[in-house]
Amino acid sequence: MHEIFPSKKKLFPRIEDLMGIFAIFLILTIAVVIPAVIVFALLNLNKIKEGADFKSFDLIWMFFVAYIIPMLLTIYLVIRHYKISPRFEFRPRYPGLLPYALVAWVLLLFVEMGITYFLPDAESKFRMMTNMVLNHPVLMFFLLSVAAPILEEMLFRGIILKYLLKKYRPLTAIIISSLVFGLFHMNIWQFVGAGLLGMLLGYLYWRTGTLFYPVLIHFLNNTLALFMVLHYKTMTPGALELHSAGQALLLIIVASAGAALALYGMERYMIPRFRRVIYLASGNPHKLDEIRALIPPSIRLESMSALAPDLALEETGKDLAANSLQKAMQIARRFGVDVLADDTGLEVDALGGAPGVHSARFAGPDATDELNRQKLLEVLQGHDNRQARFRTVLTLNLGHRWFRFEGIAPGEILHAPQGEGGFGYDPLFRPDGLEPSYAQMSTHDKNRISHRGRAMQKLIDFLKKFPPSRLLG
Repeated sequence: MHEIFPSKKKLFPRIEDLMGIFAIFLILTIAVVIPAVIVFALLNLNKIKEGADFKSFDLIWMFFVAYIIPMLLTIYLVIRHYKISPRFEFRPRYPGLLPYALVAWVLLLFVEMGITYFLPDAESKFRMMTNMVLNHPVLMFFLLSVAAPILEEMLFRGIILKYLLKKYRPLTAIIISSLVFGLFHMNIWQFVGAGLLGMLLGYLYWRTGTLFYPVLIHFLNNTLALFMVLHYKTMTPGALELHSAGQALLLIIVASAGAALALYGMERYMIPRFRRVIYLASGNPHKLDEIRALIPPSIRLESMSALAPDLALEETGKDLAANSLQKAMQIARRFGVDVLADDTGLEVDALGGAPGVHSARFAGPDATDELNRQKLLEVLQGHDNRQARFRTVLTLNLGHRWFRFEGIAPGEILHAPQGEGGFGYDPLFRPDGLEPSYAQMSTHDKNRISHRGRAMQKLIDFLKKFPPSRLLG
């Protein structure tokens, strides 16, 4: 096994990319607000001339437009500019996770309450938003409880966190995305709440791969805030009064310990139920079946056809290792998923190692397996040396790390095809020490001694060294 280290410095998102996303959102917000203010001023020109107080104006539509449009445009521009395919997933998975998530969320609210005790009073800072909630509860419900959870989770978890996980360890990626999420709220009070909430939402997205739970918890969090405003007529209802710094610290410690226990419960629930999805960078159904028979049960192997049915991978590498890495990187970079790429070649001694990396196209760009076998038999006519070997190079992208595994099976080329099974050159290849060709073996027997089977065994041995929690990240 060899670990491969392609350059990570240019992978999205870099720190400057995150700053750029924040700047884009601010610029778009300003670009939307300025014309909105002009229109608002023209519509209320008479009131302005009469000297109406700014606080007397109803700003709900300006606030509405100044959030929805910049958020939608930011998501669109990030996807287009960085040429990424986030593939937002909203299907619910692992329903048993929800009770733990709800308990952790409630306890984090108490942690936030303890921390905000040490911050300046926020009452006056949110007076405008409080008034908008009281005057337009339905519109504010749609904005804060429906639009905000969906759009913000798409950006912060579905794009930013997803691609941070390709570069960093899960904890590092979750912390970075949570800090960015907090900074986007642009005030210290919401930074605390959004940062803590972002940690939980990031964990849920990392473990489940779906935005369903982050959106749901985000919805509950914002809806609770709306309820508190409607019930108490203020953003700071004082439902739990803290009279001293000692009480606040005790609340932070106890609630943090409870939230940690809830996270531990989620871990205990998730690990035995989790199957990591890895996509095979090949559309060959025979290859998929062979590798699926070897892959451990903790992994679900899917064809790249599930991502893009008509995608044609470039294979311009000078050798099998370069080809395997090239195919894996095309899938990983485009779709942001874990990938297993396989490149296999038949190396014949009498042909100087050919067809090698060109095995699949030995008889031409559109050659069939039968045409490749016919050409091989033709070029070997008159050669007494029939020694050959199959070589497989596997490239695995697991999270943000890249690994390579190689398997070699020596044998000889037969003078005529034998057997109806297998694929490719299998009917012409007899492994050393055995009588039947690959095509005369069962899949199980072939996998035990084949080049691909040997490479896969190295991969499996590698995966066994990691406990399930490490495989999850």
